[in-house]
Amino acid sequence: MQVNEARVALVTGATGGIGQAVCRQLADDGLKVIVSDLKLALAKEVAGSLVGSGHFALECDVTNEDSVAAMFAAARGTFGKVDVLVAAAGLLVPQQGRGA
Repeated sequence: MQVNEARVALVTGATGGIGQAVCRQLADDGLKVIVSDLKLALAKEVAGSLVGSGHFALECDVTNEDSVAAMFAAARGTFGKVDVLVAAAGLLVPQQGRGA
């Protein structure tokens, strides 16, 4: 397997507002972006909208260890490496007795 010379960024929570903005900036800066989110269809849309080529979409549930392991295995299998990790996935869990 030949390792891609471009820097590679993996962004979780990539279909949300902050995640998308991060993906766009990384792509604008010339990185290959792995767009990861629970919603694969939206991740593919974001990856397809980025400047440049070679971006990749993955489905991942960051609350599931097996899903995270599969995400990194797919990233290494596609690009051979991950240079930058942005953990933009978020989860709002209301505390008992409080509204969200």
